[in-house]
Amino acid sequence: MEDNQYEYQGIQFIGKLSSEIYRRGYIYFTKRLVPFDINYIQLLCLISLYIKDNQSQEQITDDLSIDKSSVHRAIKGLIEKEYVSRVRDEKDKRVYRVSLTKKSRDIQSQIEEMTKVREDLLSEGIDPQEKAIAFKVLNQMTQNANQIYEEEKKKNDK
Repeated sequence: MEDNQYEYQGIQFIGKLSSEIYRRGYIYFTKRLVPFDINYIQLLCLISLYIKDNQSQEQITDDLSIDKSSVHRAIKGLIEKEYVSRVRDEKDKRVYRVSLTKKSRDIQSQIEEMTKVREDLLSEGIDPQEKAIAFKVLNQMTQNANQIYEEEKKKNDK
């Protein structure tokens, strides 16, 4: 693969690189998720809940930066497959809280191992210092992208 395929008129398109990593990850996980009968977005929802259980659907949506309808469909599927439960918040009846079930806890170590293997494969040949720098740079770029998104959203809301 040529290094310059992500370059046009001297501009390097990092977004194309990150998009390719995302798409390849989607394919990688889709095959491995078949035994669990879940899809990639459902996997992301479970990981968010493994990190912090009993979140509102809105918190999961914000955490994953995925549209509300996709998260809603993913959660609905996870409920049907008994991986999560959803109940109304006792203090705010407009809010739904999503929690892990025993079934999702039973597969947690397998999910964590699957994601660790993927991360290890992605960072193969990259020393820990380079990986830390890459993470820091990508994190800053994500913050910049979020800021641009919020500014555009405000302009469109006017």
